Amino acid sequence: EREKAKKEALEREKAKKEEEKREEEEQKREEAEKKLEKLKAEKEAEARKKKEEEMAEAKKKREEEEQKQEEEEARKQAIQWKQADAVSMSLYCFALMLPFGYEPMLLREQENRRVGIFDCDESAVFSNTSTILSTGEQSPVSVTLLNGSLSVAYGGKWMTALNTGVFNRLWMRVIEIGRYRYHDWVVKADPDAVFFPGRLKQLLRHKAPYNKVQRQVAEPQNPQCANCRLKGKEMESCASHVRKYQQSGETCSRALELTARAPPTDCGCNCDDFACDLPGSAMYLNNCKWGLHGPIEVLSRRAVAMYLAGLPSCVPLLEHPWGEDKFLDQCLQQLGVTRVDEYSLLSETACGEQPAPCGTDKVAFHPFKSTQSYFTCHEYADKYGKGPASMPRFMLKGEDIGDSSDIVVKKQ
Repeated sequence: EREKAKKEALEREKAKKEEEKREEEEQKREEAEKKLEKLKAEKEAEARKKKEEEMAEAKKKREEEEQKQEEEEARKQAIQWKQADAVSMSLYCFALMLPFGYEPMLLREQENRRVGIFDCDESAVFSNTSTILSTGEQSPVSVTLLNGSLSVAYGGKWMTALNTGVFNRLWMRVIEIGRYRYHDWVVKADPDAVFFPGRLKQLLRHKAPYNKVQRQVAEPQNPQCANCRLKGKEMESCASHVRKYQQSGETCSRALELTARAPPTDCGCNCDDFACDLPGSAMYLNNCKWGLHGPIEVLSRRAVAMYLAGLPSCVPLLEHPWGEDKFLDQCLQQLGVTRVDEYSLLSETACGEQPAPCGTDKVAFHPFKSTQSYFTCHEYADKYGKGPASMPRFMLKGEDIGDSSDIVVKKQ
């Protein structure tokens, strides 16, 4: 029994040692695994860190490249803006004034403050009398006389003023005087339209296709542009000779110079650029989604000339009970004058908008018939609004736009 007990004790001791050995080996294995896991985690962390650094570096390079591209684009826009601002752009603006009611005094106040049509390069007020009918006093603004009555009937679907005849006489008077020919664009504005010529100029200078419409040469003081005075060519028009030169590759201005040479060298014609073939330069702006509205009408000088020349062919349109704005719109389209939708031109109740308080980026707001409401709108627009073609959000330093070293673009 003692031997048996001793033997069992030895076996238990042996089993205990074997168990301890197994536990030691298991502990070593676990430690080795932990060590491997730690090394693996360290390698993974190092790889992640390296990848993050590479991604951060790539992002930084990308952002630097994007910023460089932005600055280059901003620089180009700065140059383009400055070049466009340097282009001569002139407006001939006019209004038709009824010799009674609120219009005379409203126009006087506009003239006193040099706003509306009186802020254009040249302006005119037309009426059929220089006397205010209600008082017998002299008109508070200088007027150019227009023959005929200004009274009109009302009718049509919307009971609008059927004033086509009056305004056709007005346009013919404008063309007869001829001052519009000395300007790039012609604007007819109603007295109660709060009109910003500066905003219109920015729009016409900086937005295509308007920025392509400009006079090619100065208007001659004594134009003589009928027939050629060259011997044997007397039955040919000056314009036909100008356009022949254009067809041979000459510019409009050069063709006019060549045709102006005295006989026997050439025709001796003294023409303006109306004699040239300038596709797309006859253009007008449609200011409402429902068609042209009369508070402000903007036409290129060539469109005005085409309107006068083509008016006889538009006589059948007079059968419709239209106002002058729709007649003008339809007639110009019939004559092939380019019509461009420009809804930033006018904010008007009749076009489904609420113009007050005049804080939007429109060129004109309508209607504001009292002096107080007119200038409340004007002052608010001047303080809080901006034009539809506003200066880009960067600063340009340096006067010589041809030298890139003088141009510094700083984003605001």
